[in-house]
Amino acid sequence: MIIDCHVHLFESLRVYSKEEWNRRMQWRRRWLGEEEFEKWQAAYSGTVESLIEDMNEAGVDRSVVFASGPFKGEPNPEVSIWECNEYVADAQRKYPDRIIGFVRLDLSRPVGDTLRLLEKGVAQWGLKGVKIIPDRPLGDESCREVMDRIIDLDLPVLVHMGAGATPMPFYYEHGNPEVLSPLIIRYPRMRIVAAHLASGFEDVLTEIISARRVGTIFGDISGWQNDCSKSHWHFTLKMRHLMDKIPDKIIMGSDWPGLDEPSATWGPFGGLSHKEWFDAVRNLKIPEKVLELGWGMRDFSAEEKNKILGDNAKTWLGFQL
Repeated sequence: MIIDCHVHLFESLRVYSKEEWNRRMQWRRRWLGEEEFEKWQAAYSGTVESLIEDMNEAGVDRSVVFASGPFKGEPNPEVSIWECNEYVADAQRKYPDRIIGFVRLDLSRPVGDTLRLLEKGVAQWGLKGVKIIPDRPLGDESCREVMDRIIDLDLPVLVHMGAGATPMPFYYEHGNPEVLSPLIIRYPRMRIVAAHLASGFEDVLTEIISARRVGTIFGDISGWQNDCSKSHWHFTLKMRHLMDKIPDKIIMGSDWPGLDEPSATWGPFGGLSHKEWFDAVRNLKIPEKVLELGWGMRDFSAEEKNKILGDNAKTWLGFQL
């Protein structure tokens, strides 16, 4: 089973305020240039129908999805966080064999409101996990009631991590996986994915995962498409290192639709389409000439690729698929 563990859904761009969306588009237009930006903008969609189409093309069986939107510190969008999460729940109801919906929480909101959203998302909408972009260390007392309830409900958690991938107005220090330490000590049963392999802090995350005696932490490789397309040798050797050191903890993710960008057209960003990204992992291979150097390096086995593409995700999710 092929599982994409990091996907965003939104019914329309109204999930973003006009100010936030214009800021994002200005940045992307500068990168792409006017002609390529127009091509990208015409094709950009975060609906569940677009996702299912891309999943079919890429050979993805299940996607773990959560709502998009600037929920912290930005002007209010037209669509509330409740409506954004309900769209994810509707997508799961419509495609129960393809979509695994998560509640996206905003910890900057009042605790009572956050708990009500969590309870409704799980009990009434049937969502199966939690996505958080931290604006504070998650082991803080201010987060305790929410984290206690997540543990009570035995939910898998995906936490945004990383420096290079950290969206404004969040601070880089909250993307450092060191902030997970108090959380996993207090909640050793919590199953956590550090998104983007904590890009920029990936070596720190790898050491935490391999050395910890408490806590169950995984890392997804969403956002690594650019490394794969622009520096494939580096990506391949990085994946070899990860599978040597933490083979049961690496999980596939795409960050769809933000990085679903065919390499022939929109290279400055993801540089790979959804299908190209999954094919790149399916086809991971150490070149024969490197293997012949006799450094003890080995090629990727079918078992290792299956772990990345889905088997490790099943352990993280913790329920029968």
